[in-house]
Amino acid sequence: MLRKSVCQLLAILTFFTLSLPAFGNIKYKLRSRGTSFTVHLPDNFSPEKQYPVVVSLHGWVTPSILHSSYIPFKDHVNKKQFILIEPRTSSTFLTGMNLNMPGRIIDGVIKKLKSERGNKRRLSGKSIDWTRLYLSGHSAGGRASYIYASSRNNVAGMVILAGDGSGADLSGVTDIYTKPKQPTGLIHIHGTFDYIVPHMGGKEVYKAYRKHNGCKGETSSRKGRVTVKQGTDCKRPTYLYSIFGEDHYIFLNRYKIADEIIDKLLSMTLYEG
Repeated sequence: MLRKSVCQLLAILTFFTLSLPAFGNIKYKLRSRGTSFTVHLPDNFSPEKQYPVVVSLHGWVTPSILHSSYIPFKDHVNKKQFILIEPRTSSTFLTGMNLNMPGRIIDGVIKKLKSERGNKRRLSGKSIDWTRLYLSGHSAGGRASYIYASSRNNVAGMVILAGDGSGADLSGVTDIYTKPKQPTGLIHIHGTFDYIVPHMGGKEVYKAYRKHNGCKGETSSRKGRVTVKQGTDCKRPTYLYSIFGEDHYIFLNRYKIADEIIDKLLSMTLYEG
């Protein structure tokens, strides 16, 4: 417990020293069933255009302000022209104890967005390209993303940080976490020294997604501490990023891969089979 508290404190301190603030985004809050969420729009947002949308889910005990520094989506909203949604919800939802809860809450966020009428500074449902809905989650937020993708066919792709649903062992790695309803793009990122959600669990999820995405082979490359495995000839892109020596709290800017990860995510498209 002490080790966990110390690591969380170090993670918070790292956020304030490494994370760059995002300026210029249009930002406001909305509420839906079971959660409130922050909407980030490009500063040149136009209601006449359609944008991809990323729903970014925080971990069980991780504050939203820290979560946004792992994958710094806010810093890329303007440059890459997408909409970022940051729900703030309860640990009960994110633990996945009620397997129906992630679907209900994420669907609630989507329903609320679709009902928005919008203006020049607020989106409407027509401002979103719903064939490019992406999920991102850290730890328990990653678990919630996997649960959602197992029962829905509207997710174009996901980027998951240290989240596989296994908890302290692999007994929880089952179809509810590893079998998407349809081929779904995946980037799974995991530290090899993760003491909360073991790296082995991430490897198992990647292996399962590689199978369900119909991959026929695999390539592997390494740069510094980052090893990237990629399924080949897949119905949808499938990646595993393993970061040697990293623990449960991964800041992508530290490894200069945030831009690469976000580009790969936004290039994924909804499966039409």
